[in-house]
Amino acid sequence: MEEIRKNIWTIVAVILSSSVIAALINNFVTGYRNKRSERKELVAKANASILKRVELCYRIRRRAKGEDMAIKNLAHDIQEENEYYKSLLMVEARWYGKRYSLYLSSIRDLTGEAMKKAWQTDGDPSAAMESSIKLNHKKIEELSDQFSLDSRRFLCSLKRTWMAIHDKILGVKKYNV
Repeated sequence: MEEIRKNIWTIVAVILSSSVIAALINNFVTGYRNKRSERKELVAKANASILKRVELCYRIRRRAKGEDMAIKNLAHDIQEENEYYKSLLMVEARWYGKRYSLYLSSIRDLTGEAMKKAWQTDGDPSAAMESSIKLNHKKIEELSDQFSLDSRRFLCSLKRTWMAIHDKILGVKKYNV
């Protein structure tokens, strides 16, 4: 009888231990998935923030009379948003924040002249953008693709660690396009 009691307590201990281990694994996996989902959302919003600069060129050119101040405020908001995401991504992963910063600088370089020309012309809501202001959409797409590649690296924990080491050793001065 004593032997049966010991076996029952052993079985109960094994079942309880298994339940605790299963709960811990489930908690870890759920936390990992939630963090990955949060990072995906962060990456998507950060990229959208940069691409707003491209759209801003069109908005400036196609502005209606009296919209100058609203568009200037929008440009200011976009700038603040870009800086917000740059800071946030630097906290998440320094190498990735630097890549975002390089991406942002490249987009600024590509859109700067177009914005300047757009401000120098009178706004025309029906204006054909490409006729007066040229943007290098191929280059913008290449930069966006490179940021997407960096984002996939950021979302994978092994690659994220490798990129931190890689960028620390090699130092990245310009975007890879």
